[in-house]
Amino acid sequence: MTAGTLTAPSALTVRDEAGWALTWLAVRQIRAGAVVVLAVAAGMTGLVAATARAIVNDPASAESLRALASNPAIRTLFGEPIALDTVGGFTVWRSGTPLALIIAAWTIVATTRVLRGEEAAGRWDLLLAGRTPLRKAVARHLAVLVAAPLVVGAAVAVALAATGVGMRGALVHGVGLALLGVFFAGVAALTAQLFSTRTTATTVAVALLGTSLLVRMIGDGVDALGWLRWASPIGLIALTRPFGDDQWLPLLVLALAAVAVCGAAYTASGRRDLSAGLVPSRATRPARRGDRAGTGRHRPGGGSASRRRRRRSVRRARPRCSHDLLRRRRGPLLRPVDAGRDGSRDGEDLTCPISSPPFSPWACSVCSTSC
Repeated sequence: MTAGTLTAPSALTVRDEAGWALTWLAVRQIRAGAVVVLAVAAGMTGLVAATARAIVNDPASAESLRALASNPAIRTLFGEPIALDTVGGFTVWRSGTPLALIIAAWTIVATTRVLRGEEAAGRWDLLLAGRTPLRKAVARHLAVLVAAPLVVGAAVAVALAATGVGMRGALVHGVGLALLGVFFAGVAALTAQLFSTRTTATTVAVALLGTSLLVRMIGDGVDALGWLRWASPIGLIALTRPFGDDQWLPLLVLALAAVAVCGAAYTASGRRDLSAGLVPSRATRPARRGDRAGTGRHRPGGGSASRRRRRRSVRRARPRCSHDLLRRRRGPLLRPVDAGRDGSRDGEDLTCPISSPPFSPWACSVCSTSC
């Protein structure tokens, strides 16, 4: 064997170990939050399903529920009611929107924290000091972040199916929530590549989530604008109609959108520098009040610095006499009550000891007549 045949397997092994180390690092960073979200999603699904069984079996409660669901405001908030007379339909209608928001919001925050927060804090400088490129690190972390909502969606489907409802509807509901989390993980990863700060990346991704919810609410509240739900990821979940028609086409559209944004994030990660974003950030502060807009030059006579310089020059140019100096050092000189015009009392001479032309008459309060 030659030296080249011996070193090639060792290099490949080192690369695999580095990749698995990156994957395990991403798992450790999000595992606590993922467990909490999984427990909340599965627990909420089971609790709502248990409550729905008691409501569906009571005719009076079922009639009140249908009257409540026909309210346009309730429909706008929770979405279009599908198969409310079944346990699965009521569970999806009552818990679908809250779970979608919880999963999407956590995915956004976790993704920007891992992909942008760690890099902005400088912890990726040592991580990428070796042979690992930035694109590979982003791909490894994004794979873990995408897997988290998939696990949460599977847990929701299992929890719903365990209550005795149809497996098909539970699967459609779980897959929809999972794909929604994957989509917003890709969106947050893309904003993390576009902007150099975690705050900006999170804000833009959350704004997109709010816009998606608003579009879905408009589509559910106004029948003439129902087509808007096809333009919203949350609206696509509503179009699946679990335990009703069980539509798979909206899930296909959502899956393609998720793959597109994840691919865009991966591509963008290879076209930027470390700790930088594709969108240039504003590194300069805005101009002061006394500055000209867009320039660093002061206006004539404007600005606090000019005023301070003028005050110092006036104080330096102001003449003083010996009495003024004594008043500043030892306190004010009191003028006798029964003193004359010149400040003297019974022959006492209070004339200024230093009377010379450079001192102005207003500089001294004792010898104003002679200074």
